[in-house]
Amino acid sequence: MQHLTLAPTLDAAKIRKFARHALITLGILVAVFAVLTFFNSADATSSSTATADDFDTLVTWVRGQMEGSAGKFLALLGFAIALAAGLIKGSIAGIVFGLGLALSAAYGPGILVGIFSATF
Repeated sequence: MQHLTLAPTLDAAKIRKFARHALITLGILVAVFAVLTFFNSADATSSSTATADDFDTLVTWVRGQMEGSAGKFLALLGFAIALAAGLIKGSIAGIVFGLGLALSAAYGPGILVGIFSATF
């Protein structure tokens, strides 16, 4: 006699594929949200051509978000997702990757701005 299963079985490959697609979707949504929020807050009287000041404003805004509560949230979220992936995979590499991601999100903006402005 065969047993009927209503839910398909989940194996590690399916979980990794789902997690990869979920992370890509989350990244795209965060990027779209950031761009829409920035341009929605832009002054309506400004010209339609982009200038260096517009990009400086964008860099300042993104750096403020990354070093503020949004950056902390993204760092903790990335760490949690990498930790879960590491536990599912059975590897400590996920924990190391998550810690690296969290540190990059916390300290990366300051380092990158320092490199491009030549001031540390």
